[in-house]
Amino acid sequence: MTETEFIEVVDCRLPYEDKQRCCDLIELGTGVSPNAAFMVLHEICRPPNSSTATAECLEILLAEWSARVLHPLVEIVFPTAIAMVRGESISVVSSMLVMQKISEYKHQFNALSIPYLACDDINGTVDILHQEIVAAWSVSEPQ
Repeated sequence: MTETEFIEVVDCRLPYEDKQRCCDLIELGTGVSPNAAFMVLHEICRPPNSSTATAECLEILLAEWSARVLHPLVEIVFPTAIAMVRGESISVVSSMLVMQKISEYKHQFNALSIPYLACDDINGTVDILHQEIVAAWSVSEPQ
């Protein structure tokens, strides 16, 4: 399965109420690519409006995800993911610091999306940084 195929499988379709299936998808994503693994985290942090997943369910899935994904970005992104699941936003400064750390790991778009979407960027500062990182990645090969 390619990264694109995997992302299409989980994008707005994570089976939140089926813990075993979610764990299987976490394992599968981890085997596909780091970006695919972080797509699952993105889905846990931002369930679609149609989802009936409870905060408790999301916290359990966060724990399952963090236990299964081994990547240097986990410790960088995970605190933001926890805040998002708890319905908390992070500061613009915190978002930018996390995004700058993620920028060192080229083509990790789903990891980047987590802090990007975790703050209330009313001035567009985070949006500018996001665009700069994506532009820099677009001229480089994936890691």
